[in-house]
Amino acid sequence: MKNNSNFKVLAKEWFEKGDHDLDEARLSFRHGGWTDIICFHCHQAVEKYLKGFLVSRGRDITAKRYRIHNLGILLKMCCELDSLLKSLEDDCKTVKPLSPRR
Repeated sequence: MKNNSNFKVLAKEWFEKGDHDLDEARLSFRHGGWTDIICFHCHQAVEKYLKGFLVSRGRDITAKRYRIHNLGILLKMCCELDSLLKSLEDDCKTVKPLSPRR
């Protein structure tokens, strides 16, 4: 991922994958699908959009520190590059998966 044009191509791929997850969530919602599956796809979409943003800013998300699914941590990494994204904090908390009950 050394070439800037590669970053643009990879970012576009991440955004497209996020769009696919969001489309799937919408489709499932419209047809009365399972809420856990709808929420899963919403979470996946947000995660892919955040990772796409990181890639668009030249971050090598194949590095271990980016191989996470925690939206709060990913958003924090994004905010280090653009503080305006802090406004998404509450939204990321809303999409955050619930902790399993014991």
